[in-house]
Amino acid sequence: MELDAPVEVAAAATTGTTAAATEAVAVTGSAMDGVKKVFKFLLALVRKTEHPFVIVFHIIFKLIALLVYVLVDIFETFVPFSSKLVSESNTFIFTFIAVVIFCATDFWVVKNVSGRILVGMRWWSTLDAKGNQIWRFESFRAYGVDKSMNVFEVALFWSVMLVTPMAWAVLFVLSLIRLKLICVLCLVAIVLGVANLIGYVRCQKDARGVVTSFVKRTGRAAGAQAARKYIEHQFRELNEDEV
Repeated sequence: MELDAPVEVAAAATTGTTAAATEAVAVTGSAMDGVKKVFKFLLALVRKTEHPFVIVFHIIFKLIALLVYVLVDIFETFVPFSSKLVSESNTFIFTFIAVVIFCATDFWVVKNVSGRILVGMRWWSTLDAKGNQIWRFESFRAYGVDKSMNVFEVALFWSVMLVTPMAWAVLFVLSLIRLKLICVLCLVAIVLGVANLIGYVRCQKDARGVVTSFVKRTGRAAGAQAARKYIEHQFRELNEDEV
């Protein structure tokens, strides 16, 4: 009877592990069903755009980074580490590397591709003769470049740019409440997303500033021309009166 006790404990542990794994698989399956619905929704949106491939690349890396983080977190929550083939440190390293790679790729795509094509804006930094870093924010439309914008694409661009940092902020709060070190990864994703968002907001402000200064210069030039014509007209009338 004494020998049966360890066997029963091992069997109970195996049963518990199997139940946890089954629950994790069920939850992951539900998550994957949700992912399929999201992809169908995105495909429906893409069909309405003029630049479908740009829209896909504007969204896909953000979505993959979030999915990797969420799915790994689900796996960690429902399957104890004592029953896994991988350790907690290995899981953290894999998640961190994968999410950082996808977020960095998304940062580059948004900054250099989708922002220019979808909203006609760009921002970058250069070095002057003294070695100082200068940040430049431009809008193609403000400089007279004929670049028509699709209203739906512009709305989708800004919506995705706003929603993504908010989603990472929610994940950060949840991880912080559970005192998980992975919350640092959420901060990295938030910083990259907000950096691009601030850059394009500055571009929009710069565009308005350029347009405003152009209008002011045009108004001053028109006013000066009108004043000059008025003075010339008055001089002509004086000359005619003297004659």
